[in-house]
Parts: sequence; structure tokens; C-alpha cells
Amino acid sequence: MQKTVDAVCIWCGSDFKAQTRYVRIGKGNYCSIACRKLGPAVHRRQQCILPQDTSVSRYIALSSSSYTVVSPEDYEWANSFLWCRSAKGYATRTIHARDGSPQRQLRLHVALMERILGRALSPRELVDHHDRVPWNNRRSNLRIVTKAQNNTNKASAIGSSSIHKGVYRRKDRAKFLAAIKSGGTRINIGSFVDELEAAYMYDCYASALHDEYAVLNFDYCEVPRQDKSAVLPNPVKWDTPLPFSEVAHA
Repeated sequence: MQKTVDAVCIWCGSDFKAQTRYVRIGKGNYCSIACRKLGPAVHRRQQCILPQDTSVSRYIALSSSSYTVVSPEDYEWANSFLWCRSAKGYATRTIHARDGSPQRQLRLHVALMERILGRALSPRELVDHHDRVPWNNRRSNLRIVTKAQNNTNKASAIGSSSIHKGVYRRKDRAKFLAAIKSGGTRINIGSFVDELEAAYMYDCYASALHDEYAVLNFDYCEVPRQDKSAVLPNPVKWDTPLPFSEVAHA
């Protein structure tokens, strides 16, 4: 029979019977597995140093010694839960079902959108971060998109042959191929000797096809644009804004 001693949980303060063999090695501090998991997580959250709150941003500490930012109107609700940081940088928490069904991971930006709309999201509705920063969960940065729109709002894949999105190096011809996908169809823009030229041509097509969901390779100044139908299939004729580097030398 296991020998036990009276102990007090350092997390919830409940009295419980701790096994002597665990007390000897310093592990008899928590009354349950839940307290053993939450205790260190909350301690790390309390040790997190947060930036200064502003009129449009409130910061919430995560259990992984990092933080997320929300709008002031969502701060009280979001801060009442313990959130952790996922491998992809999203703020998540575990939902434990009482009816015995499997537990699930709830992401903060999804919960915020459902709270804003006052209803649950349909399977076809996805919540996207406009600036592609997973910890920026302010209302102005969240929007409902389709799966296709969510796929367009992604940066260049890690390990690709070019750092620019939509540009691929052709080793057989020592050229750079620019291509884009729209509506499930791949469009080959052309081959270019200069990698930057290929990236710029991709931006022309991306602006016309994906509009506000397009992820561009360069920053552009605000210049009135012509009809987007004039872009395809020859984006060179479109009066596109110049990159900042070119504007500086103009």
C-alpha cells in the first residue's frame, strides 16, 4: 500500500493526499494533472513583459512567455482565458468537452470573429489575418475569406528557388519563370533574365487577379490605376505604380 501524507496544492490551494515517494523528490506539489499543467503555464504568463497598451491595442500574455494583441473591446473577454502559442504562432487554447467527445484546439482569431458576428462560422468561412501576422488579432486585421482567398494571402514558400513570390528559377535556361494561380488554373506569365523583373511582372498579375488579397513582392506608392481588365494578358501596358526604389530616383 502506498504511503501518503497531507499536502496542499500550490496552484489551487486544495488539500489532498500526496504519495510519500513523490514528496521526497519534490513532485508532490499539485493535486491533479490539470493543476500540474496550468500552474507552470500561468507562472510563465505572469513573467511575460508586455508592451505598453494603446488606444487601439491591448496586449495579452500567453503561457509561452509571448503575447498577442487584441482590440480594447475584446480585451476583457479574451484575457479571461489562458491562451498558449501554437507552432505556427497562433494564440490557441484547448476546449475540453464534458460529453466525452474529443477535445479540440480553438484559435483566438476564430473565436473573436464568431464573437463579432454573434454566430458560429460555416465550414466554408475562414478567418484571415490581413497583414499575415498570426499574433495580431485586432478587429481591423481580421476578415472572413474563402479557402482560395486565404491561399493567395501567403508569402513565398520557405526553400523555394527564389525569395520572391511567384518566381521560380529555371536551371536549364538560367532564367526566372513568373507564374500565378487563379481559380485553380496556373498562368505562366513568362521567362525573364532578371529576377526582379519577373517579380514585378508577378505583382502586376497578382494585383489584377487577387485585388486586396494579393501578396506583392514590392511596396508601391499610391497612384490611381486604370481598368484592371487592361492588365491581362499584357501587364506592361498597365499604368502600375512604381516601387519606392524607383520613385526615389525619378
